[in-house]
Amino acid sequence: MGHDIFAWVWERIASFDINDAIGSLGGKALGGFLFALVAALFVWLGGKQLLDRLRGRASAAWISSAAAEHYTVLVACLEADTDNSQRRHVLQSLESQLGREIFSVQPYPEVLSLSEARARAQSLADAEATGREWLKAKNADILIWGEVGKADKVLRLRVLPAEGAIGDAKGYVLSDTLELPANFGADLGLALEGIVAASVAPAYDGGRYIGDVLEPVLARLRRAAQMFPPSFSPDNRANLLSAYAVAAYRLGEQQGSSASIEEAVTAYRNLLKERTREKVPLKWATTQNNLGIALYTLGARESGTVRLEEAVTAYRAALKEGTREKVPLDWAATQNNLGNALWTLGERESGTVRLEEAVTAYRDALKERTRQKVPLYWAMTQNNLGAALCRLGERESGTVRLEEAVTAYREALKELTREKVPLSWATMQNNLGAALFRLGERESGTVSLEEAVTAHRAALKERTREKVPLQWAITQMNLGNALCRLGERESGTVRLEEAVTAYREALKETTREKVPLQWAATQNCIGNVLKTLGERESGTVRLEEAATAHRDALKETTREKVPLDWAMTQNNLGNALWTLGERESGTVRLEEAVTAYRAALRERTREKVPLDWAMTQNNLGNALSTLGERESGTVRLEESVTAYRDALKELTREKVPLQWAMTQYNLGAALCALGARESGTVRLEEAVTAHRDALKELTRGAHSYGHEITTKALAGAFALLEAKKSV
Repeated sequence: MGHDIFAWVWERIASFDINDAIGSLGGKALGGFLFALVAALFVWLGGKQLLDRLRGRASAAWISSAAAEHYTVLVACLEADTDNSQRRHVLQSLESQLGREIFSVQPYPEVLSLSEARARAQSLADAEATGREWLKAKNADILIWGEVGKADKVLRLRVLPAEGAIGDAKGYVLSDTLELPANFGADLGLALEGIVAASVAPAYDGGRYIGDVLEPVLARLRRAAQMFPPSFSPDNRANLLSAYAVAAYRLGEQQGSSASIEEAVTAYRNLLKERTREKVPLKWATTQNNLGIALYTLGARESGTVRLEEAVTAYRAALKEGTREKVPLDWAATQNNLGNALWTLGERESGTVRLEEAVTAYRDALKERTRQKVPLYWAMTQNNLGAALCRLGERESGTVRLEEAVTAYREALKELTREKVPLSWATMQNNLGAALFRLGERESGTVSLEEAVTAHRAALKERTREKVPLQWAITQMNLGNALCRLGERESGTVRLEEAVTAYREALKETTREKVPLQWAATQNCIGNVLKTLGERESGTVRLEEAATAHRDALKETTREKVPLDWAMTQNNLGNALWTLGERESGTVRLEEAVTAYRAALRERTREKVPLDWAMTQNNLGNALSTLGERESGTVRLEESVTAYRDALKELTREKVPLQWAMTQYNLGAALCALGARESGTVRLEEAVTAHRDALKELTRGAHSYGHEITTKALAGAFALLEAKKSV
């Protein structure tokens, strides 16, 4: 059971949709800035993956060939810009702020305008289609287009990403108009520089970009935010604060620094003093959304729930103004982000209320994030929905939620195809495999488990060690889990050996030095499969290796760092020691097993994790029962009966019928051993009752082996009972 929990942790690392949250951060939080949307869309374009994609592109006929590290930006002619002066100003500003080393800014010789003869939504859709054709023809990534106001000379600009960009183009681009003063001045340059530097950072590996570019930019923004230039209007102050917040957030995200994200939270809260709900309700809503993202990121790193609760509050505030009627796609994005925060809260709570709320939020998001409107965003929200449903399914006894999770992941794969977005496709395959694995655990056959293996192996076609080493290791671990469970249901050892191989492959990247907790998780998984292999062999070599692997895991999985994971590993160590103890004549291993189980129960309490507590009580009962059989008294056997009865308080027939039946069988065996040593018949009568209860679920057709051994145990208990009655 232990390795399954870690598999889920790995799976969640793989499926976490932070890009979706950042889309809201970069896409709208910086309203009023040309560079804000440009930079945010670059984030959506996939960072380093896009750079790799650009290397394979042929240059357009009239556009100079961009270097491999360039993003290509097209600036169309602006409607009513009769002398082309404002288009030239936009080009110059982009080049001077973005720099030629990273961005290639190019003019496009045509005007893209809205038709006055058609409805606004349809006109925007037509313009988008035309713009995407231009981008495709020129192998470019971003198109900037718009108009110059005839009366006020204000630039009204829109930004359109290329087809296939991972992002909500319709939600964050066409529905928003950027309004900038004509010939906007250099006094906004610092804010523009900060936004772009912060948004481009994810495209680079290593710390050089952070140290050489992002940290100095943040330092300048920090100084400016502490003392605004006298020429700055309220709007300019808001723009600077917005850039400051984004730069601080990005630095904190890249460096893993909570201090920088705290700085972003403070900046967003100061920004809300400028962007009030009364003055600019939609910008206020956007800032609340982005404050929520920063709070959520902090909360995800912390053990408590205060920040996550604050994130939920911020998202719900955003939804008061960013309504479905006003801004449907932005409303959907905030619903999605709300779902993420609720999901994480639900992870930390024993109930299902928050997870149910997360499912509701994701399903609300899908009312506007349809496949027809925003196919890739629709797919990503389907992925998030699948993750929430999978976690709900793990906490419930049936398979309905798990089946819904599988459906959601398969829906996501309709758009996240290998051809369009290979790494996202691989992530979905990994997540699908994890859901199928959970489903397969609840089913008596092996179909879902076989499908899980197929999905994980598909994921590894793109999640290679060379491209994404950590994700490759994650998928190897999940593949190992599915193979291990298959192997447990088959008589041979081929699948189990394949599982060991998969886990050991994962350890090539998940080293103790690089990722100590993940290394420990993998050691725990190896211990579990070695124990299963050891049970099928006559010797004790594999079992000894299993105990060693679990003890290695405990070197990093400490009670102080990760109490529940520590408890799980203690439980698994107990399992290996108990199996070893059964094969040895002494009681040392069995005593060690009892010690390990009791250690686990210090954190695996009934209040925190009721089902895990019950399973460990059952395991403790097994070790005590075996000890009791080797001792002349009845103390250990009495303790084992108590442990089994405690387990049955949570392992009910309604919740987990198969586990209930097996625990009834174990209880019957312990009672029978006690009854054999006592003069009366009470214990033997209780043993007969327990075995008969077990047979209510361990039927001949569904669980033939369990039915066979329980029938024999019942016959033995009944024979002892009859023998005592006849004396």
